[in-house]
Amino acid sequence: MNGLVKLTAVGLLVVSQTVLAQDWFAPKLPFKNAVVEYQVTGMSAGTKTTYIRDYGRESAEYTNLSMKMMGMVQTQQEIDITTRDWVYSVDMNSRTATKMMNPEKVYRQELEKYSSTEQDKIATNAEKFGMNSLQGMGGTLTKNAAKLQGYSCDLTEMSGIKVYSISETGFPLKVETNMMGMKSTEEAVSIKKVSPPADRFSLPAGVTVEHDQMAENMMRNHIRQTLSSLLAGEMPKLESEGYEAEEPALSPESMQQLQQMMQQFGQ
Repeated sequence: MNGLVKLTAVGLLVVSQTVLAQDWFAPKLPFKNAVVEYQVTGMSAGTKTTYIRDYGRESAEYTNLSMKMMGMVQTQQEIDITTRDWVYSVDMNSRTATKMMNPEKVYRQELEKYSSTEQDKIATNAEKFGMNSLQGMGGTLTKNAAKLQGYSCDLTEMSGIKVYSISETGFPLKVETNMMGMKSTEEAVSIKKVSPPADRFSLPAGVTVEHDQMAENMMRNHIRQTLSSLLAGEMPKLESEGYEAEEPALSPESMQQLQQMMQQFGQ
């Protein structure tokens, strides 16, 4: 995911999570521990497995995809691990990884700088501006649009991407992408409510990890700007000042985050 998408996703996530007041940092999933298997078809094909602990507070996502372009097969092997403190993004093809502070931890730190009265005002304005932010980007949110794997799912649509996620949680069970003639579908095929293997949450041996301090600083600044705007009763900007958009559309990964962000709006 490029830097702009990260900042956009994080900024909107801050907006929505503050609506949750005392439990703003993350809505709980309907299962404490789980292993979710996905099938990916279309331009990219393969599998993805997401391991969940503590109602989603910790997760590990293993992606194995292949894409054929101009007669050549390109593979994508990635691991994304989220702990309470850090978010790791691992490229297994290059055996390299980046890490940055968990955004939930950052906006908890930043919110604690405000008084309880100010936090209430931020939450009120977040609810006021939440759906406007999504609609301003040409998106829509439909509550209880489908039932997948036994769970009622909300639908977020934007920029040729549809994300179905478990209602009121933002956890995606199906993502449909149709952009510039390229189509792909990622859908959960099984949800096992079991404790995932502990080693799934550890970095693979031999991987070089770099702390992406620049991205982390940009994220923190964007969160500060968002909270400041909300306190002032202003619509938060979707981009950091001086940071130009690299591409007009959000990626499927950011749409998954966007769905997570919007669950508390439009009720």
